[in-house]
Amino acid sequence: MLYLQLVVLAVAPAIFLLVYLYYRDRYEREPHGLVVRTFFFGALMAVPVVAVNLAVLQPLAELLGIAGSWKAPWEAFISAALVEEFFKLVAVYLVAYRNPNFNEPYDGIVYAAAASLGFAALENVLYVIEGGMSTGFVRAILSVPGHAIWGIMMGYYLGKAKFTGPGWGKVVSWLAALALPVLLHGLFDLFNLVHYEIAFYLLFPLFAYMWYRAVEGIRDSHRVSPFAPPVARPGFGGPCGGCGATLVSGANFCHHCGLPVQGRRAADTAQ
Repeated sequence: MLYLQLVVLAVAPAIFLLVYLYYRDRYEREPHGLVVRTFFFGALMAVPVVAVNLAVLQPLAELLGIAGSWKAPWEAFISAALVEEFFKLVAVYLVAYRNPNFNEPYDGIVYAAAASLGFAALENVLYVIEGGMSTGFVRAILSVPGHAIWGIMMGYYLGKAKFTGPGWGKVVSWLAALALPVLLHGLFDLFNLVHYEIAFYLLFPLFAYMWYRAVEGIRDSHRVSPFAPPVARPGFGGPCGGCGATLVSGANFCHHCGLPVQGRRAADTAQ
């Protein structure tokens, strides 16, 4: 019974965050089956992550003589962040990226978060069964939301890459989809690995920054959705004819100079 409680505690935060992000899709939600498949495929990526660490990275670390003060950065940025985020990206590409249901930028966030939270759920089960309830509560507050945030950032740039034409813009978006999650994931793990009190306090501004970037990514993906309804604008839309300030949708007067919208129309007609 205790093991069942631990498994529920480990998996519940990941499912809760995925459901939350799924229902944040304002305009055209994804098929449940494809989201669930991406979630489980993300969990399966734990197998190549472990294999690469055991077969490649551990021998490479020994060959390079990684030890002492270099051990924590190696484990944080290479063994954990780079390998895990790379295989999450592979999961999204193989399952969802080429699927026709991936048809707006926010879909990248849903699918990348699904893969990331699938991986986090399986990883969390292993940690919580070993560490108990206290480990489960700590990881529910920090580690699982961290994986969700890295998935949101990855998905934001995958959405940009998907709907950007061929060229450097697409290449940069693909690189950012991997590089930014790796950087922030690595910093998060590094602050947990090093035994300095200041590192613990650095976690809080880092987490605040990650949440800020994630929220901004969600808002921007909604803003550029092709399914978003057109915004009604007063008059002819665009800037005020008197001062050039952008008119607020539905306003009768310019909020900056007070010129009535009707007066603006007359001024435009006179020109």
